[in-house]
Amino acid sequence: MGEIINEYNDRFEKVEADLKQQMKALEEKEAALDERIRALDKLLNEKTSDLGNHFDNKLDDNRKALGAMFLSLGQQLKD
Repeated sequence: MGEIINEYNDRFEKVEADLKQQMKALEEKEAALDERIRALDKLLNEKTSDLGNHFDNKLDDNRKALGAMFLSLGQQLKD
């Protein structure tokens, strides 16, 4: 009877060790995934900001060009 209990204890300890190993591996994968998500979030924020700046610059350029065209048209109408 003692031999059977020892065998079950050994099996239980092995299962427990395997479970701890799997939990550690899962925690490492979770940390790596969190790091990748943070990096992607940072990249997305940078690209969004860059795109917003690009559109703002284009809008400003277009406003200036339109203003210059109106001034030129006004000059031509004046002459």
